[in-house]
Amino acid sequence: MNILPAATTVATRQESPQPSAVPVVLERLEVPHAKVNSIGDLLHDPHLTAVEMFPRRVHPTEGPIRIARAPFLFDDIPLPPVSFAEELGASTGRFRAQPAGEVGI
Repeated sequence: MNILPAATTVATRQESPQPSAVPVVLERLEVPHAKVNSIGDLLHDPHLTAVEMFPRRVHPTEGPIRIARAPFLFDDIPLPPVSFAEELGASTGRFRAQPAGEVGI
């Protein structure tokens, strides 16, 4: 079934469709849908706050930051420790010291 014509017909019958009406139309047409949150919404979402999805950490050179943890967890498997990318150029000497062809990238 092509739902686009049905959805546009329902939506265009209203003089000025309100954003709150869109989920109602999608539900009626049995279209899977979900709200798309802004970054600000995510940081204040009660569930994401409760599961500590965006913990605060202190970066060694950048100071306080928020990171996103793994989006899913497995039973009895702890989260890996937080590590930060090394500073730009930190590996340059090590790579230059290796013979050509043995860089291992």
